[in-house]
Amino acid sequence: MSKNFFIADLHLNTIELPRLTELFLSFLKYVKKQNADLYILGDLFDFWANNKVIYQKNKSIMDGLAMLGGVNLLWGNRDFLLRRKKLARLGITLCPEFFINDIQGYRILMNHGHSLCETKSIFLRYRRFLWGIIRLFDPVTPAVIENFVADKIRKNSKRNAVKITKPILYLKDDLLQKYFNQGIDVIICGHIHYGQIKEYPLNKRLIMLPAWDEKGGYCQLENGQFKMLNYTG
Repeated sequence: MSKNFFIADLHLNTIELPRLTELFLSFLKYVKKQNADLYILGDLFDFWANNKVIYQKNKSIMDGLAMLGGVNLLWGNRDFLLRRKKLARLGITLCPEFFINDIQGYRILMNHGHSLCETKSIFLRYRRFLWGIIRLFDPVTPAVIENFVADKIRKNSKRNAVKITKPILYLKDDLLQKYFNQGIDVIICGHIHYGQIKEYPLNKRLIMLPAWDEKGGYCQLENGQFKMLNYTG
């Protein structure tokens, strides 16, 4: 039976955090060697916009994903401007926001996680009304403006970062139960930046993926067993 790897929240930035990018590129080679299927559940990049400046900064990452082939990618709140057609040319599948797939006998729901958080009501309203507009104007917005906004977003995010000690409280339990009642066996998400596997009644599971940092945290599914692992190169 094949292996399946799940990662999220890499927030790759080749300029400020080259070590994390190098670790990720090494991980892609490991995935290929293991003949595993890779699922990236959002926030692959610290920020993404469709201009040449950002693309050139992240070309090594895109080349690495193209080398691997068959990657499944969900966008997160940092890289929702990724374009399906551009990714398809690299052999990357951009999956729906709520992506359901049958893997190794499990019916699995994957989501970045921001849509499952109970503390994100303001953000969800922002996403509903503004993300479509931002996508519409992205192709004609000057790169200098997009990259200036990106820098502001990154700095603001770092200032507002809060250490999460009880991550399960940040998720809508009624929403999780809704999906479990609809036949979902496993819900996998990121965004919380805290790796944990939580068991529910009737063999249901919630898997929260860790942020990608120097430990290279990811989740592996092999022979029907989920494990939290680290990749250090």
